[in-house]
Amino acid sequence: PRGLKAVVDKYGVTKEDLKFIKKYRGALIDSEEFIKDSSLITMLKEKLISESNKNRSEFEKYQLTDRQRLIASTVAQVNGSISTYAVKSSYPFHLEDILMLHNGNCADYTVRLMVVLEAIGLKSAMISSVTPSLPGHVFVDAFDPVSNSSFLLDSQWNIMIQIDNTNGKSFFQYLLELEEANRTQLINSLKIYQFPSYIRFIDPGKAGLSSTPYSTDFLNGQRKGFKKIYRKFLSSELDEL
Repeated sequence: PRGLKAVVDKYGVTKEDLKFIKKYRGALIDSEEFIKDSSLITMLKEKLISESNKNRSEFEKYQLTDRQRLIASTVAQVNGSISTYAVKSSYPFHLEDILMLHNGNCADYTVRLMVVLEAIGLKSAMISSVTPSLPGHVFVDAFDPVSNSSFLLDSQWNIMIQIDNTNGKSFFQYLLELEEANRTQLINSLKIYQFPSYIRFIDPGKAGLSSTPYSTDFLNGQRKGFKKIYRKFLSSELDEL
């Protein structure tokens, strides 16, 4: 509300990143747009494609294909549609809430992303991790029949990792079926994309009354380490899933 403020690099965003974040900040759909029939899928698809095309320039430096850009833009839209990180132990089950609630944690990002990925033709599943690198975190494993590729997608941290030519297999199924040496070689070669993100508000929930709650600085301070975290997770912790 008081304008720009100089902060330590890991807690803030650059002007370039802020431009990206502002473009993707906002609801996926408005309440008056919500429809309780199959036309909702068509409407979501059209909106997601429109946003991807409108923001084409934001992804130029990543050198993505049109299909990759649509998926990356969808990940970013879900990230920007949840303005408040909320500490809670459950997520909504009603479709209207899944698509429109403005607060949530990794589970809410993940369920919302799974729903909208279906609208653009991807099949997806939720992956839950309790490994040392990713303790208590969930994200999306998706297969895209259009590009014959599988993806690890994380809308909380705007992460996208792709494996090509997976022939209908999910990201983790494909990895786990490889012999260890081939799996290690593939993981080391994977490009991990991370698009700009910033957690602006936080709702500590009931835990905030009895323990030290998360802060926005704490959460934002973790962003730059997530490429290394996911590389380590894939390299040495898959057997713990």
